[in-house]
Amino acid sequence: MARDHTAATGVTKGHVGGIDLELTWGACVFRARGTSSSTYTNATGRLSVAGVPGELPVVASTNCGVAMPVGAGLLLKADYLLKKTGTTTVPTIVGSAP
Repeated sequence: MARDHTAATGVTKGHVGGIDLELTWGACVFRARGTSSSTYTNATGRLSVAGVPGELPVVASTNCGVAMPVGAGLLLKADYLLKKTGTTTVPTIVGSAP
């Protein structure tokens, strides 16, 4: 969800919502659900996901002990380069901050 678009820089701040991850690490299996902060840059088509503590809590954990207990926070960090389907054109967000 876009929350703040700065037309002069082409950068939009917001979050990626509806995240539901189940991860397996050896015998440890855990699930995290929530949102993660993000920015999108029109010039490059880069969606940068950079979570902050508390956004993506672990909601279930099996055989993880203290390594990943329920309530722990998972930090999601990733960059994605976006293109319009079937093209080399990056999507552009337009508008103004309220």
